[in-house]
Amino acid sequence: MRYAAFIFLALSLVTTSTAQEDNGLGRIQQRADLSKTLPNGLTSTLNGAVPDTTSPWRYFPLAVGNIWEEEHYSSSSTWRSAVLKDTIAISRTYFKIRIDGFDSNGDPLPNTPRFDFVRYDTLSASLKAFLVPSQSEVDYIDGCRLDADFDSTIQCPSFTDVQVSGTYDGTFSFPNSPQPDVVTTSIKFYDWIFDTDAAGIGEIEMYVKGVVHERLYYARINALEYGIPRHSTVGNESNEVNIPPLSPLIIRSIFPNPTYKYLTIEYITNPGKVVILLHDLLGRQVQYVTSFSSGVTSIVRLDVSTLPSGIYVASLLGSDSHEHKTFTISH
Repeated sequence: MRYAAFIFLALSLVTTSTAQEDNGLGRIQQRADLSKTLPNGLTSTLNGAVPDTTSPWRYFPLAVGNIWEEEHYSSSSTWRSAVLKDTIAISRTYFKIRIDGFDSNGDPLPNTPRFDFVRYDTLSASLKAFLVPSQSEVDYIDGCRLDADFDSTIQCPSFTDVQVSGTYDGTFSFPNSPQPDVVTTSIKFYDWIFDTDAAGIGEIEMYVKGVVHERLYYARINALEYGIPRHSTVGNESNEVNIPPLSPLIIRSIFPNPTYKYLTIEYITNPGKVVILLHDLLGRQVQYVTSFSSGVTSIVRLDVSTLPSGIYVASLLGSDSHEHKTFTISH
């Protein structure tokens, strides 16, 4: 969910060979094909644009007690997001989500936990976040509509021409279980942000070029558990303050790595301007991009297709902190 990350995954069904090279699917199907292949082996018999009658809020079920744990393979980290309680702000009800990050040894990551205040907005069929310092509301994560039809193209606040694919009868298997929990439900994929959502569960995978970069391995939804948890939420959940602490910039993930065309960076920092610089190993600046953080998880996608193969450094510079990650371009 990119719940703190929240989890954040992929499937694209296109008709031209050029577009097929860019869509992030391990196996590519034509729109006219009645047996389409989705991430994680999902299959559908849909043909052309089909309305999705699933209640949109079910693709990101917000309820007190719900928990998601996901693994980020690119950063060798795991993230736990727990809905602690609901609260009222600017005459709306928001759910307070505590987000804990852990390294490969299971130790807490610096500057975590964080707290996000999130609600589902019926009018826009999307997620909204409340920013305590400014007492304002912003789009949460990508802001894409959760009621998009299967096999359609939509416009999102931060992304244009996002192709949406999916199926009513998708299946998702939770890993790391002696007897894996298998869920059959409506599943929807947004190709530009590589995000795969399952109704009644939430964000389940980030899937790019046939490779899973982030994956949900545990969920507790409305008291039902799927998979096996690795962590517990530390501290007295009921007594946490309602004001999220400001924290330095954190790069949650950078993928695909290696890449050949697009590079996606997911980060968290305080509200404000963020400068993204790419350098080669000789220290030469090869790309400069300005982004703006709203104080919750942000995503930026860079076109690196014109850069030669090699190792590069991505530097994110916030108002009061910075962080660097290396990545590889391989043509």
